[in-house]
Amino acid sequence: MRAGVVAVARPTFDVEFAAETARRAYRVLEGTGWELAGSADLVMDGDGLDAAISDLSAEGIDGLVVLQASFADSTLVAPLSALGVPMVLWAFPEDRTGGRLRINSLCGINLAGYALSLGDTTYGFLYRDPDDPAVSQELADAFAGSPASKPRAAHADGAVAERAAEIAARLRDTKVGVIGDRPDGFEPCGFDAELTASVIGPRIEKRELPATFAAASAVAPVEIAPLRETVGERLAGIDDVDQEEVD
Repeated sequence: MRAGVVAVARPTFDVEFAAETARRAYRVLEGTGWELAGSADLVMDGDGLDAAISDLSAEGIDGLVVLQASFADSTLVAPLSALGVPMVLWAFPEDRTGGRLRINSLCGINLAGYALSLGDTTYGFLYRDPDDPAVSQELADAFAGSPASKPRAAHADGAVAERAAEIAARLRDTKVGVIGDRPDGFEPCGFDAELTASVIGPRIEKRELPATFAAASAVAPVEIAPLRETVGERLAGIDDVDQEEVD
């Protein structure tokens, strides 16, 4: 098989760690016996992605491995479906330190997979460290179209069903405010207001950011003070940020 390789990342994450992870994964791919096209070099913007698509289109690849070297929204992955070949998304675990994730790779393939599914593009995936001995077999399985195992749906007992009915009834009388628009590449944050209302009931009230900020700026300080006190009781560190922005 002739496999294309694209490593995607964003510069807002640990680029050095992402690059090393991509190189390690590429070395694993070299050991599969596949003929490779592409590289472990990080693609971090639209221009780089366009160049990668152009290069791989000329290579005549049979499949594509996307190395999610760090988090990236779906705009760095979904366009690769234009290559028209089987695609595998590979995300990488990382140690949890209690601080900010260094690459947040799993979240990246979640967004990518959601966008690909919306476009009726099938894909395989794996979530393994490059040194994991299971990688080679899972790569082969992913390209072969082996389905991921799905948990069995549990049958709700009477109490659970009754609680679900109560929640559904409450939702039918709910109005949800949505301020602004979802960012590009974050398809899971999108919604269809009419479909939401018809299926589960809530009415969606959309407001634009400029109008919301203008309304907030017009609120008198005497009205802000009680709310600020309440927020301060629930959130630590509110006094450590820009106070004008807080108000």
